[in-house]
Amino acid sequence: MTLPFDTDEEDTVSKRVINRVADVTGTDPLELEPLYYCVDPDCLNSIFENNKSTPSQCGGHVQFSMAGCQVIVNADGSVDVSTQPEEPDTVSPPSTIDTATDVSESLD
Repeated sequence: MTLPFDTDEEDTVSKRVINRVADVTGTDPLELEPLYYCVDPDCLNSIFENNKSTPSQCGGHVQFSMAGCQVIVNADGSVDVSTQPEEPDTVSPPSTIDTATDVSESLD
């Protein structure tokens, strides 16, 4: 789900990520796992900071997972968030250990 990029200069990209993930998952932003578990928020803000002395980004993106979502921050600062399909629980076949084997039989 791509949400429009807000031009509010007070709104950092890390705050937009948190708010977008909260919207998509229906979770209160304060109840989400901390962003720094997934990506360094200061670095993320630095990369996408709208600084008039720095030429604007012309391409690229940063992609990571957070709270069961795939997050993509595009060069223009827009944030795309989509839910990741749940992987089916895989059940390993039970290991077969023959506990009835007498160790002394193998020594003879």
